[in-house]
Amino acid sequence: KSKGNVIPLADIPRKYGADLYRLYIAGSANLDAVVDWREKNVVSAQKRMNKLYEIADEIIKKGKKYEKVPETTIDRWINSRFNTMLRSATSNLENMNVREYTQVVFFEFLNDISHYMKRSGKKANWGLLYEVLESWLKVLSPLMPHTAEEFWEKSMHSDLISTDDWPAVDENAISKESELAEDLIKGVGSDILQVIELAKKKKLKKIALFVAPAWKNSVYKSVLEGKKLQDLMKIPEIRIM
Repeated sequence: KSKGNVIPLADIPRKYGADLYRLYIAGSANLDAVVDWREKNVVSAQKRMNKLYEIADEIIKKGKKYEKVPETTIDRWINSRFNTMLRSATSNLENMNVREYTQVVFFEFLNDISHYMKRSGKKANWGLLYEVLESWLKVLSPLMPHTAEEFWEKSMHSDLISTDDWPAVDENAISKESELAEDLIKGVGSDILQVIELAKKKKLKKIALFVAPAWKNSVYKSVLEGKKLQDLMKIPEIRIM
């Protein structure tokens, strides 16, 4: 401590806030490990928390105005992602895997909900997001109790979120197909941006995407099932392609 390489524990809440401290510590290492305190990483965590504040405020503000509407493909994706996260977070907490719980419930799902809001734009299902946020706050409560209680109150709740029931996983809402489809869209979008950067084109009138014909998908699935290519070539429809 005399060499100035130790931060007094009492100074941390005053400088950073209790929830940021909890987020950084829980996200850096599990209970049986020593945490390496790095200022630049703390600042990065603070930026992520600020993003959470922005998103939560916007959802609460707009979620009160708009009713939940029939789900679209991207709505089913965020619903699936939330329940997948909830299942993982619950398991990790039960097994005292604090770091994994933190990564899943905060960092990964914050990325998911940011992606949803960016991709859905003006067509965002604010009623659905309001429901998701309320459950998300409950799952965040062990990690950042002060933040969770603040937004719980903003959501017009008179009780404490810490006394509310832990949300149950809706297994029917989990759709691997929806999640894989959205991963494909993300990948295509990333590829397009890379091509634009390599081509040094700032303004494009249109982008054409070429997909494999149906027969190639059929061959691919057959190979995955263990069929040999020579057997597939005996099929006339495939042989003439």
